[in-house]
Amino acid sequence: MANELLYSGVGSARLSEILHSELHVILADYTDLSALVPVVREMNGAGSTTLKTARVDWDNAMAAVAENASTSNTALSFDSVTGSFARQALQRQASDLYEITGSMPDASIPAIAQSMALAAMLRKTDMICTLFSSVSGTVGTTTVDLTVSDMYSAMFALMNTSVPLPYIAALYPVQFTDFMSSLQGEVGPQAFAPATQAMLAAKGPGYKGNWQGIEFFTSDSIPTANGGADSNGCLFSPNAFAAIRARQNVVVGGQVVFPDAEVAVEFERDAGGALTKIVGNLWYGCYEQEDALAVGIVTDR
Repeated sequence: MANELLYSGVGSARLSEILHSELHVILADYTDLSALVPVVREMNGAGSTTLKTARVDWDNAMAAVAENASTSNTALSFDSVTGSFARQALQRQASDLYEITGSMPDASIPAIAQSMALAAMLRKTDMICTLFSSVSGTVGTTTVDLTVSDMYSAMFALMNTSVPLPYIAALYPVQFTDFMSSLQGEVGPQAFAPATQAMLAAKGPGYKGNWQGIEFFTSDSIPTANGGADSNGCLFSPNAFAAIRARQNVVVGGQVVFPDAEVAVEFERDAGGALTKIVGNLWYGCYEQEDALAVGIVTDR
């Protein structure tokens, strides 16, 4: 036999590879923790990038006063905390040839612009998790796995200072799986509680469920501690932390096309280089509002 048409024999009439039209997104943790921290002020028109929050201690009970005796003044205790916001940004740049020859809509310049919302979410989560390292009270043992006993210790620390519900636990993924492993070994009523059974089920990143009144979340943005040996998770009431932000208008060709955007995306042309610059902007800040409303969870990374 001869003159067969073979794939290996047609040379340049075939491509060695073709590009699939759908884009595969590399594995990453896209957990958004910003919804757990209240935005206490929109800073547009505030006249400053810094917000001072006054705090007052009303924890003074009345006292008995004898007949024909006079009362005396009890002072109020005031202090304050401050937080500021700043520009958070991400820039990408694509050539015209990249766009002209592109076969994947999910990686086009419009798609890059849309992805800035995801970049802003990740930045807010990073900034919030950074605050966990500033919490003064901690539970756990360095280089030792997180246990059920550690979680109870964290919960008791908040309960002992009369911190109201809800409680939120933000943990590094390994901390949570260590907690699952410890929970698996529990005996007695706790072992058979429906919430315990639910917590032992496999779940993706982000929200993990409710156990003993605590809402569990995981994030790979949880900071390290003790030279990278540990993770610095946190159990907290939402008011332990606060956020402030400012919004801006998205302007195209001198026209406002999207007013009061939390994430503003703008394009800048380099005609000489045949390039398009895509810049995403977020104006955001977060800070610790009351240390007593949180407890750090420092255990093996």
